[in-house]
Amino acid sequence: PSFATTFQLYMSGSLQEFRTASQETSFSQNVKVEGLATGFVYRFRVRAKVAGLTPYDYPGSEIIQGVPAGLPPAPHSLRVEATTHTSATLRWNASLSSTIRYKVVREVTSSISSSTLSGFRYPQDIEVLEGGTTFTQITGIEEGSVNSFRVYAGNFNGFETVGSNTLADVAPVGAPRSLSVRGVSDTSATLDWLPPLQGAN
Repeated sequence: PSFATTFQLYMSGSLQEFRTASQETSFSQNVKVEGLATGFVYRFRVRAKVAGLTPYDYPGSEIIQGVPAGLPPAPHSLRVEATTHTSATLRWNASLSSTIRYKVVREVTSSISSSTLSGFRYPQDIEVLEGGTTFTQITGIEEGSVNSFRVYAGNFNGFETVGSNTLADVAPVGAPRSLSVRGVSDTSATLDWLPPLQGAN
């Protein structure tokens, strides 16, 4: 342009407002940003003004995201929140709120079906979730099987290899068995049943 334009870079971390990230410059169209933390997601935008004549334009350029090199820390406190006879709901705590994605790994350690045991005898990736999600429901678990789970955190550079705590001996809750009735009278009845084969104390 024929007039002098001044630029300024703005940045924000996860869930933060934009703040200035550079000095004003009218001679360069690039800025190197120092001091970024590994594993965090940062957002950037550039604003411009006519030097000495106008305020900075609002809202500025389009927003881009950047992730410093390196991998995020592992999640922690993996736990079971609920089970049914064919599913388990898992929840964990995130080490960084800006993790891009999570990988859930499952291994079947005991099964009444040889095909299920052979298919999941070694840890296998079963889900990849967006980073804002810290829980998932794993469905299709064979009734009577015993499973272990682990969660890994990732970003654009891949997944860390430490992983969360291993959640072992997760067994879906089986249905109660052999429901029967006895002692029926005009006003009452006694019901009896057996506990499920697994998943109950």
